[in-house]
Amino acid sequence: MVASSSAEEQPRVVSLSSANRQQLSRAAVCFGASMVEDPILMWATDGKNPAGSVGFYTKMAEVFFNAMADRSWCWALQAPANAKALPGELDAHTPQSVCLACEVPRAYPSDWQLLCAGMVGLGLRSPSWRCVRMFLHLTPEFQKRHKAFHTEHGPFVYIAAFGTRPKLWRRGRGSQLMSAVLKMADQKNMHCYLEASSDDSRRFYARHGFALKEELCVLPLTASDAAGAPLLYIMVRPPQGAGAGGAGGGGGGAGALAAGVGGKGAAAAGAAVGPVAAPAKAAEVVVTAAGGIAATVAVPEAAAAAAASTEPQKQTAAAAAEAGQAGERARQGDEQV
Repeated sequence: MVASSSAEEQPRVVSLSSANRQQLSRAAVCFGASMVEDPILMWATDGKNPAGSVGFYTKMAEVFFNAMADRSWCWALQAPANAKALPGELDAHTPQSVCLACEVPRAYPSDWQLLCAGMVGLGLRSPSWRCVRMFLHLTPEFQKRHKAFHTEHGPFVYIAAFGTRPKLWRRGRGSQLMSAVLKMADQKNMHCYLEASSDDSRRFYARHGFALKEELCVLPLTASDAAGAPLLYIMVRPPQGAGAGGAGGGGGGAGALAAGVGGKGAAAAGAAVGPVAAPAKAAEVVVTAAGGIAATVAVPEAAAAAAASTEPQKQTAAAAAEAGQAGERARQGDEQV
């Protein structure tokens, strides 16, 4: 984006509570683009269909938006009105970062609302049979954990999806939006809950006060291919600050959108942060959301090979730590969200 010199020209956090269809479609495109290197679906597709993963997550965000009667916890980081898109980038009207969240259980869409919003169509968009298997496994697992968390902590904010456009990674955009969301949660004395899908996203959320609650395999442990399956990181954050305390809060997300299968964020979305990697050649794919909003997303050629197994990610993380890159990532924001 064009560099800004005044406060008025800086990205601003805006509510999506009363957004129109086109604005919601653009927000969905932002989230879908943010998932281009999602390690869960890269594993589920053997790294062979990154465009399908982007399209799947875009559709997932659309379904979630359309099913929600109350979007008061949905926010976007919007570019300044006079901003211009860089060549090959999403248009300047597409949010730079987006958060899809809701209060559980009051505002989480019912199964009927999700079906009416297109959940069946989302299933048909699954980029692989393994993705369908993950959805069928994770949906009841999410629901069980969310119910237990609500019983223990009361109503909570479930961050179902969170992501930042790839060309804006490591520029503080995700932190700016997350800080605004968490500030409101603290004011309402509520816990926050999400499912992260990578070590990098887990570190990002940890810096914002989230703590690891549980690791959850994306497939049943009895599955023949469960040994190589990646993990989801269930993370929670209690209310902080002057308004925090007492029994209020709770942090969890219903599992009806597990179709997102734990993307970089929650419920396949919950929180979105891709793996940190060196720049690589990229192919481009075009993803079209409802309403005709088209987006060109760069897909790193090396991503498929890197995501075919979780083991290379662990080796890469170890090498980065040995080279002292972990600290540098932390200083830069370590965020692909």
